[in-house]
Amino acid sequence: GLELAQQSGRQPEAAALLDRAIAQLRRLLELDPGSVEVRANLAASLCNVGALRLDADDPRAALPLFVEAEALAAAACAAVPSRSDFQTFHYNAIWYRAQVHGALGEHAAAAAAATRLGQLRPDDARTQRIVAGLLATAAGSVDSDATLSTADRAARRGDYEDAAMDHLRAAARLGCADADYLRTGEVFAALRELPGFAALVAAFAANAAAAADARDR
Repeated sequence: GLELAQQSGRQPEAAALLDRAIAQLRRLLELDPGSVEVRANLAASLCNVGALRLDADDPRAALPLFVEAEALAAAACAAVPSRSDFQTFHYNAIWYRAQVHGALGEHAAAAAAATRLGQLRPDDARTQRIVAGLLATAAGSVDSDATLSTADRAARRGDYEDAAMDHLRAAARLGCADADYLRTGEVFAALRELPGFAALVAAFAANAAAAADARDR
């Protein structure tokens, strides 16, 4: 079925299967609007279709799918907070949404989604590093926003840079060890010349060394 179609590269077939699943879930939700399970499954399916749209290099078509998925998954999580699978659907929808806003140069929406993502897992080192990257992307796109004055662009960029550095510091405290990615990843280009960035790379490297030392014991 779906998994085979995706693995074999038959993207149109996978998309058609997902579209049919989404149509069926929408009908089920109309029949039973209170079904939390259907709401959550619809969110997951929308994310899967959105991911296929991204694979086809069509972020504009993917965005509304992730927006709807986030709302559906948030409602499911609110109804049943104990469901870790619902939490994962919610997390993925926001992460995808933040990436798409960033790819489209919609820096304010990207930063807002990144902030929501960070709040979902405040004690997770990788999440805090991901959020920093999303905010760095927002910082890098502000200068292309012709709707803002020069002063407003500089202020907004500074806000995103400050927030990104805060999340990197949180990631370092939480043990993030992705020093090479921080040092070379394109996503962090907007931050590399900032005071304190080199110290964060060193902190990530120290975390990596400590983790390696602990494994060797």
